[in-house]
Amino acid sequence: MFFLHAQNTYTMNDVTFTKTIVIDKQGKAITGLFTRISKINGTKYVNNYKNGKLNGISKSFDKNGNLLMINYYKNDKSDGITKMYDKNSILRVYNENINGMKNGLTIIFEDLETYFITFKNNTPVSGYVQNLSGEKFALTKKQLNSFK
Repeated sequence: MFFLHAQNTYTMNDVTFTKTIVIDKQGKAITGLFTRISKINGTKYVNNYKNGKLNGISKSFDKNGNLLMINYYKNDKSDGITKMYDKNSILRVYNENINGMKNGLTIIFEDLETYFITFKNNTPVSGYVQNLSGEKFALTKKQLNSFK
């Protein structure tokens, strides 16, 4: 079976948007599980579609089968939890999303510290960093803005 991505691109207020619908060779929007492997780096993408749009759980794996990301979609927008992993399958980023935007907690796990940032409509509103000793330090507005 052969699949295509039908794209419509438009620009509004100097921002370009691209809407993609996955269709089969007869032009019908697909519903169900769709798997593809990148020819460039071997990344495997496993996505669920409803009427040609991302809906449900999506996962990506590196060429060795290690989990890279889990994301939940609703009507082609990230909606739910996103988890990103490094090449050793260690969780590095946790995001809460609503209707395609970061809303809620984002946690960034680094080797020596962990960042906890609360977002509202993709804007960081508060946060702190915690070191390995458990000490917490509030993030300044400038530091928060670096997570946009």
